[in-house]
Amino acid sequence: MCDGFNTMYLAINGSRVYREAVRASANGLPDWLVPFSTINARLLERFATELDVKESETLVDLACARAAQGSG
Repeated sequence: MCDGFNTMYLAINGSRVYREAVRASANGLPDWLVPFSTINARLLERFATELDVKESETLVDLACARAAQGSG
């Protein structure tokens, strides 16, 4: 499983097109920050629902990202 994750992570992390798409959809992110997730928005919405996150609150996904499996 880790090998598949690493392959996917390295391909996305090194993709100029991915970085450009992120910049086009999320204004104001620092250049060094490249969001990466293996879950989709629907699952994040489910987490928010299960955790009873209100509209005035923020759900922050603080996964390990580069410090976890995808670190190479």
